[in-house]
Amino acid sequence: MNDNQGHEKGDELITLTADIIQKSFGKFGKSYRIGGDEFCVLITGLSLQEKYDEGLCAFQHLIDAANRTKKYTFEVQIANGFCICDTLEKEKIDAAVMLADTLMYENKSLLKKGYVNT
Repeated sequence: MNDNQGHEKGDELITLTADIIQKSFGKFGKSYRIGGDEFCVLITGLSLQEKYDEGLCAFQHLIDAANRTKKYTFEVQIANGFCICDTLEKEKIDAAVMLADTLMYENKSLLKKGYVNT
């Protein structure tokens, strides 16, 4: 985004992404910006899969709504990956983060190829 449309548009997309993530998953846990354009959501408690599914539905709805407004000079696409980790063991947490990251990159690849609707 920064290379094609400038840093102002890149910042706009980062802010929009943070807002969509918070609105989608905020009631289930905490969201963090962990890199330039990377975020992490930690969902806690019981029924993790159901919370993720509900959050993902809201996430996709908010992305679709943002694109329908025609407010942005870019198509809003946000890749995501998800993994459940039900322990506080560091090695298992690290493995879960790596798996979620791998799944996010797979989703990103599908988005770029046009195989995933947002």
